[in-house]
Order: sequence, then structure tokens, then C-alpha cells
Amino acid sequence: SAPFLQYASQRVGNNLSLWALYGAEDFGLLFTVKPKGIKKVKSLLKRQKVPHGIIGEICAASQKVKLKNLQGDMIPLLPRIWTHYARRAS
Repeated sequence: SAPFLQYASQRVGNNLSLWALYGAEDFGLLFTVKPKGIKKVKSLLKRQKVPHGIIGEICAASQKVKLKNLQGDMIPLLPRIWTHYARRAS
């Protein structure tokens, strides 16, 4: 739940947004689908009762990686990595 995550992120000294975006231990299968195949793939996943969701789209490299915030604004998402040997994303 959000209150627990807020509390936990404060306890480890990390910003909740950074923790959610760049933290580790949240694994899932990611794959790409051509736009014309989205309906078919979603139908197949739903029929098999596989939880799924669309998390983004591939754009030209010149557009960089952006995140849509809760207000609907597109903001730059800086490249970062997680290392298990450090306390925070770098």
C-alpha cells in the first residue's frame, strides 16, 4: 500500500518516486508488440488469465525516455541503474 511504501522509503533514506522507478526486486516479463497486434495479444493474455498492462511505447531515439506523471505531463526520465551492492540507485 502507498502509506507503507512512503514509510519504508523514508526509513531507507530514499525518495519514493526514485525507489519505485529504479529500485530492484520487482520482476516481470516485458515484451514489445507492433501496434496492430496489441488487441490480439491482449485478448490472448486475458483468455489465459494473465495479468498484463501496457507500460509504454517505443519512439524515435531523439524523443528520449519520458514518464507521464499523474497530472498527464511528460517529464524526462533520466537513465539510472540499480546495483545490489549499493544502498541506492545510481
